[in-house]
Amino acid sequence: MRVFISSTVYDLIDVRAELEQLLRELGISPVMSDEKLSEFNFVFDANSIETCLLNIESCDAVIVVLDQRYGPLLGNYGFDDVSATHLEYRHAKKHAKPIYFYVRDRLEADHNVTQKNKAIEGVKFSWISTKDKGLFNFLKEHRALRADSHENNWFSIFTNVVDLKASIRQHFEPVVKPQVLLRAIQENRFPLFTSHFIADVETFAGIQSFTCRMVLKNVGLVPAFDLKTQWQFDNMEIETTEIVAPNQDCTSTLIANIAYGDVNVVFTAEYTSTIGVTVRERYKIKCFIHQGTLISGATLEQRTYHNTPPPTVVIQDP
Repeated sequence: MRVFISSTVYDLIDVRAELEQLLRELGISPVMSDEKLSEFNFVFDANSIETCLLNIESCDAVIVVLDQRYGPLLGNYGFDDVSATHLEYRHAKKHAKPIYFYVRDRLEADHNVTQKNKAIEGVKFSWISTKDKGLFNFLKEHRALRADSHENNWFSIFTNVVDLKASIRQHFEPVVKPQVLLRAIQENRFPLFTSHFIADVETFAGIQSFTCRMVLKNVGLVPAFDLKTQWQFDNMEIETTEIVAPNQDCTSTLIANIAYGDVNVVFTAEYTSTIGVTVRERYKIKCFIHQGTLISGATLEQRTYHNTPPPTVVIQDP
């Protein structure tokens, strides 16, 4: 996933660096005109503004960050008479790119002043300078609500880079998690289990004792955390929890008395990975005796993946 970061540059150089690092942690390719090591594609037969617009067309989404500066107007260079960030925003809308819009709280406070004063000439703002009043038109354009349009006019307020990053993580993590999971599986950086089912029946004093064993082996190269296995049989539940290292076996056993021939059991296994994905597997187990021979089998009915916080480790002082 390629995401273009649109903002003024020199005043937000540290913020942009933080966002670049965050996107990489999420498994997203950041596209930034000021970062030579990002996924920005330089077009040598186009000027810098045109190159940015072409990069937006090749991206999956655009992050817009508005803070204290609006930026120089581009009207004298053949473009709309707006700033580069504003132009990038319009280009993203033109090409129907998802836009994630973030506004500094102090800018929003100054904008509220303009909403309460019909004339703002001579008004002094606490955050922006007079030459950056284009930010207000930018905000107004994005926030406009039109009954005949389904365009997104949502935006998020941030106070500092910490809650800006938290907001971006909240917005993007559910979107990219399936891609992160797929890559982890392809690169064998995700715990995966093979299963082997064993069943036995013994008769003692006329009572049949039924034993089920499910052997799970982690064939991945990373550990599985908080493995929970559970048997469900005749309203009885047996549960265990443990960590399973790479190439390690885990055996879960059910022993129960039965008074009839066919046995139906449900076995479930759940475990968490380091990337914050929990796997739940559900097996249907059926056993019956035919001409004195036990016939049994386990079928994987369902495997689901759930977005959960990564596991944590608590280290205590001696």
